[in-house]
Amino acid sequence: MKDLKGKFNNAKDKTTGKMAEAAGKITNNGGVELKGKLLSKKVDFKKKIAAKGYVKEAEVGAIGKLNDMIDKKDKKGQKR
Repeated sequence: MKDLKGKFNNAKDKTTGKMAEAAGKITNNGGVELKGKLLSKKVDFKKKIAAKGYVKEAEVGAIGKLNDMIDKKDKKGQKR
């Protein structure tokens, strides 16, 4: 459920940012436009950080499985 709430908040922030950016362009208000861009970029950054976390988890899991396989092979070699 937490992940769904995060996705919703990211989508909300991205949409709000794009709308603020467009409003800033229309009204020639650089501050509002910049805040909109920053909000959109914040969402992109959060997604990249989350993706790196998933990659790190997969890497740790793969290394653990590889170590388990090596340990099994070592144990079989020691029995002989």
